[in-house]
Amino acid sequence: MKARLSGPPADPLIYRKAAALLARFERGEKVYTRLTQSGKWKINIGYQWRMLSKDNGRNWRLMTHETYNQLKGRRKKR
Repeated sequence: MKARLSGPPADPLIYRKAAALLARFERGEKVYTRLTQSGKWKINIGYQWRMLSKDNGRNWRLMTHETYNQLKGRRKKR
C-alpha cells in the first residue's frame, strides 16, 4: 500500500525530501519514531519540518515544527 502525503505549501525541496523518506518507509526501512504516549508516528524532515501519521503510516501530514509541537501533546479522550 502506498502512503499518502498532505500538508501546507512548502518549498519543493521539503516535499522532495519527504517523498524520499516515504519511499524508504515503504521499502521497509524504519525512518519513523513512534510517540509512546499517543501511538502516533513521526518522521523528521529537517530542522523545521515534520511528518506525522495517526494511522500507522497509511497517511502522513507534513507540518512545521510549531504545528507538530502543538499536536504531539494531545492525547486521545477516553
